[in-house]
Amino acid sequence: MRQLILLLCLFAPLASACPSLVVGSERYLQIQAQELAVQSQLADELAARADAVFVGEVMEQGDGTAQMRVLRSLKGTLNAVLQVRTPGQGVLGTIGCWPSSRFGDATLIRGETVLVYLVTGAVVRAASQVRGDMDLPLDDELAIVARSI
Repeated sequence: MRQLILLLCLFAPLASACPSLVVGSERYLQIQAQELAVQSQLADELAARADAVFVGEVMEQGDGTAQMRVLRSLKGTLNAVLQVRTPGQGVLGTIGCWPSSRFGDATLIRGETVLVYLVTGAVVRAASQVRGDMDLPLDDELAIVARSI
């Protein structure tokens, strides 16, 4: 219980710094447009830099590595099953109000299907296929990757 309270205290300032927005309000739509533009730019830069991009299923996840099944290769030549380097278990991703601040998160969860960017065999982005309205739509991100080939 004490650990939970400590965690809440650590993250409370971050949560309170994030503005509350009414979905559909003028400010919400303005931030959404800015967010999508930033994420599009980040995806473009990352797709150009990545050695490989694929949609894959996380089969096994260990400390600093993961085994993935490639379901759809988008960039690069890949085996059907890959061993990739990850930040490791217990490494917190970036915390921020908007999805662009977490764009480079590489959290992998066994059984999850994700869009993965690899640079020299290391996961630099693992993006869920399930996205909110502040997230760059999956189809848009896939189109950006296709343009980078």
